Amino acid sequence: MRYNNSPITKGEIIIVCIALVIWTTICVFINMAISNAVSKSNEVYYKAIQIDNDAEMFEYAMRTNAGNALVYGTVSCSDPVSTDMLNGQYLAVRVDVDRYERNVTYEDITDEEGNVIGQREVVSYDWENYKTSTSHAGTINFLGQEFPYSKLNISNYTSLSLNSSNVKDEWTGDIRMGYIYPDGRFYHSVGDLRYSFDVIPLEQNVTVLADLRDSTIFNVNSQNGGATLHYNTTIPEVIKSIESSKYAGNILFSIVWYVLFGFIAYLFVNERNRWADC
Repeated sequence: MRYNNSPITKGEIIIVCIALVIWTTICVFINMAISNAVSKSNEVYYKAIQIDNDAEMFEYAMRTNAGNALVYGTVSCSDPVSTDMLNGQYLAVRVDVDRYERNVTYEDITDEEGNVIGQREVVSYDWENYKTSTSHAGTINFLGQEFPYSKLNISNYTSLSLNSSNVKDEWTGDIRMGYIYPDGRFYHSVGDLRYSFDVIPLEQNVTVLADLRDSTIFNVNSQNGGATLHYNTTIPEVIKSIESSKYAGNILFSIVWYVLFGFIAYLFVNERNRWADC
């Protein structure tokens, strides 16, 4: 609270204005550093050769060790996967199994004065994750070339909306609220299970950033990791997104920087700064 509710002095206003100029100058230099760092990290996108849905050029680039490339095309597979409960086939399926559990916790019992005089048992029942399993195709096809799944490592799972068309007949009567309840009971018992599914469709369009050499593809930064994927996005859209990310960092930093300045200025003017009187 400002001392004696005295008015803000002219000296304090001058000091805050000078500080704002200095603060803004520092902000400009830091934003320049952020922009340069982001631009440097994005150089691999700007310098990469671009192959837009051209299978012949893609094969030639891998065979001749063309290096970093942005490649747009369709991913598919010849060995799809499914589960015992689903009709459809997918590039990958993740099954989450929940189990109905009984949980016991204890809460303090207090008297009228707030003293703890004992504890009571609190019992609750809820679904908890029991296990998760994942299966995926062994090989994938991208622009006419076969690769191990790990070369692209597609991971854009989406939740599967369960219905009579994608669930096998023996389980359709057990579908409720997006889950399959194989026990068939409406009122759950401890130990009951329920199943939900996340899937990756058999085909989808991607833009791949990869190092093309030795007649295959590699991560641009690592020999072991999968290539970098941009799902359902064309090459121009990827470049535009990369450009936007550069400005997003500057905007976020500037907002935080000036909020911090406003907080410091508020604390300053709410003190009685006699040395700043003029």
